[in-house]
Amino acid sequence: MKSGIVQKLKVVDEHPKHYWLAEDSNRGRERARLHKGGLTKQFKIGDEIEAFIYTDKKGFLIASMDVPQANVKTVKKLRVKNSISAGAFLDWGKDVDLFWPKNEQRYQVKEGKSYPVVLYTDRDGKLLASGNIYPYLNSDSPYKVDDEVSGTVYDHSGNWGVFVAVDNKYFGLIPKSEIYQDIEYGDVVYARVMRVREDGKLDLALRKRAHVQMTDDSQYILDELDSRNGFINLNDKSSPEEIKRQLRMSKSAFKRAVGRLMKKGLIKTSSRGIKLIDK
Repeated sequence: MKSGIVQKLKVVDEHPKHYWLAEDSNRGRERARLHKGGLTKQFKIGDEIEAFIYTDKKGFLIASMDVPQANVKTVKKLRVKNSISAGAFLDWGKDVDLFWPKNEQRYQVKEGKSYPVVLYTDRDGKLLASGNIYPYLNSDSPYKVDDEVSGTVYDHSGNWGVFVAVDNKYFGLIPKSEIYQDIEYGDVVYARVMRVREDGKLDLALRKRAHVQMTDDSQYILDELDSRNGFINLNDKSSPEEIKRQLRMSKSAFKRAVGRLMKKGLIKTSSRGIKLIDK
């Protein structure tokens, strides 16, 4: 009998407060306890039941008619209820919280925040959570270029960028060159599919296509000028790094937006920076 999945079992015995379930009618087999409290119907010996099996704090197999938020080998976002030195306890819709061992956490977690995890069983059959979700994501997504998607951040790479579990099912990557804001583990991001690789994995962009994004960038620069007394010490000679630090956009996006604002007669540029024109 496997822990952490929904499976069909038979009622092999009955007690005043619970039923005993097993994979067949052989009473010598491994059994799970199904408590009668909260059940909406009664069963008799020989009945077949579809139930979720998990291990309680004492190591006993428990059957439940309520399917939790996550199953083994399925990526789900679960909320951290409590974090301790040995790991964290997750809310997964059962009376007993799910434990996420420290050595299965790829980053520092925060109480109250939700993260994508996958369930697994240890050598003793105990059900646990792991942040190593990469092997359980798929590359057969239905998305195509320019589709809008959402997903959860599960890893960072200084060389590649930010890894995203799109729909908590599919491989997604925000390339390093496309990141202009702080993104934390567990954050939900909304992005545009920039490219579908040959292997089906998705390259994502947080920004819209250039001609659309330019409108947003122009307004953002105007808002920044208003908040900075009408002046920003950036121009077309500024470094990409400085533009990214101050405005969280690429140099090319900055130049496009500034060009539009100049054509509209809203700003003027100098060797010192850009200035809002008073009307």
